[in-house]
Amino acid sequence: MLTFAREPDAVARLERLVDQERECCAWIDFEIAERDQTVDLVMRATPQGLPIVAEMFGATLPD
Repeated sequence: MLTFAREPDAVARLERLVDQERECCAWIDFEIAERDQTVDLVMRATPQGLPIVAEMFGATLPD
């Protein structure tokens, strides 16, 4: 999950990003969750896809 400040255009920008990512990465489930002060981008993938999602954001997975 990535959390962003809730700025006036944050949701629209995330929706555009998710639309583009869905075209190439249909195996990732994306969810945008609006909060009071933030917007969360939740991404879910199969166990085989988790390393790819982690790599996209420079994260490491636990062993």
